[in-house]
Amino acid sequence: MKRAHRNISGALAAFLLAGVVTAPPATAADSEEPKTIEITVTDKGYEPSRIKLTAGEPVRLAFLNEADMECAATVQSEALAIPKTKLPKGETTVIAIEPEKAGEYTFACGMGMFKGAVLVAAP
Repeated sequence: MKRAHRNISGALAAFLLAGVVTAPPATAADSEEPKTIEITVTDKGYEPSRIKLTAGEPVRLAFLNEADMECAATVQSEALAIPKTKLPKGETTVIAIEPEKAGEYTFACGMGMFKGAVLVAAP
């Protein structure tokens, strides 16, 4: 009985090893989450107000609203395809972007008083 157990164990080990050897290697892109950039919204504006990215790089902008001003309660950007999005005070709102072309893209509060920019470099 012990001999049969060894043969099954050996066969199982060979099967598992074959699966590992023939499996395609994982790439960094398979397991890598998009970079998250934290932006604090204060009564003075966005901090940081300028963000540097590479074209085609998926990024999440995490807006933490700490401002008392009503206009800071939203963010929008036609250039970045961000619709007017509420930013509740004391909460973090995450917005995914992936600019495809190099250039400077602006975002602003609902009234346009606070402005920020995403500077996108060519890959």
